[in-house]
Amino acid sequence: MGVRHRHAHGAEGAVAVMVQPSSPQHVIGILMEAYGLTPREQQVAQLVTYGMSDTDISRRLGISPHTVRDHLKKVFDKTGANSRGKLLQLLYFSHYQPDVDNGRTMGRRGWFHSAQV
Repeated sequence: MGVRHRHAHGAEGAVAVMVQPSSPQHVIGILMEAYGLTPREQQVAQLVTYGMSDTDISRRLGISPHTVRDHLKKVFDKTGANSRGKLLQLLYFSHYQPDVDNGRTMGRRGWFHSAQV
């Protein structure tokens, strides 16, 4: 099945579409947007998943530790997480849970092996 595309200047060309599993880095952004996190809340949540403390996050973002805690509280409220560990599980590991439940093994590069057909 081919798809034809007409360029603005009138020339035709073929268009290819690739479908592949999303990486965790892509999934986390989609999940944070789905939870309705603001850009700043997303930044704080991402740094929390890296294991950074409130003080480290405040230095990185140029905001006070109190403001970091305020953002983190909003992140917890929006996601339903009640701890940093739960947030990490929700944003990263929940993506892998179906693979784990189905007995798929993970390769050396952090990707699950394709299902056996």
